[in-house]
Order: sequence, then structure tokens, then C-alpha cells
Amino acid sequence: MAFLETDNTGIGNLSRQIRNSSRALDAETGRIMHACINQEQIKLVDQVVHIEAQNQTQETVRLFPYLKET
Repeated sequence: MAFLETDNTGIGNLSRQIRNSSRALDAETGRIMHACINQEQIKLVDQVVHIEAQNQTQETVRLFPYLKET
């Protein structure tokens, strides 16, 4: 049963889905499911998104050091 899906935009998209929706479509039945998401869960997602962004920035700088801000 899939409540939320990610796509090629990654975890940032998942974060937006969690924030902007109190309902999600169940992929198997097509029924609208009410998501039980509280503030603590949103904070955890925010932390993961922040860490993921930091990791992506570090990887970009490692691969393309000339892009590093001075």
C-alpha cells in the first residue's frame, strides 16, 4: 500500500507532499487515505531534507571544485 510516492525530484518532493497534503491516494485500491502526520514527523523529514541537501552540495563540490564559492 503506497501512501506517498517519490519521483525523480527526490526527497524534497516527498517533503512537499507530506506538508501540502493531509490525504493521499492508495495506489492499490484508488481510495483516498487520510494520512496521520504530526509535527514531529514533519520535523524529521525537514532534517532529512536538510542533510540530503548538504550531502548533495558536498558531492557537487567534490566533483566540481571550481564551483566552490570563495
